[in-house]
Amino acid sequence: PLPEVVTDTISDIGGIASAFGLILLGAQIRFPSMRRNRLPIAVAVVIKLILFPAAVLALAVALGCFSAAELGAIFILVSAPMSISSFIMASSMGPDGELAGQMVFVSTAFSLFTLLGGLYMMKCLGLL
Repeated sequence: PLPEVVTDTISDIGGIASAFGLILLGAQIRFPSMRRNRLPIAVAVVIKLILFPAAVLALAVALGCFSAAELGAIFILVSAPMSISSFIMASSMGPDGELAGQMVFVSTAFSLFTLLGGLYMMKCLGLL
């Protein structure tokens, strides 16, 4: 086994990997090119943050076998923004890395509103 100092350091670095990746992604964002890509970004973000969670939640409610807490957990899980790993993978596979990064950036920014809004709507509808 590795010394405890090494494993603790590796664990700490792993704990900040997503946040650090988002910081690095934010440094690479170019707003003029986001204007050019606004349609594919908007479509992807609407599908990921609104349509997909609504469809999964509707299916979960229709099944009727989930408690309120489980419905909330399902909604939170499917409403998460796009993963930073999709940007890394798209960058290594071809020229769409910039677009993927922009989608991650925008979905992360808007997920605050869609998560809170979705949970509020679930509360108002009596699902939570």
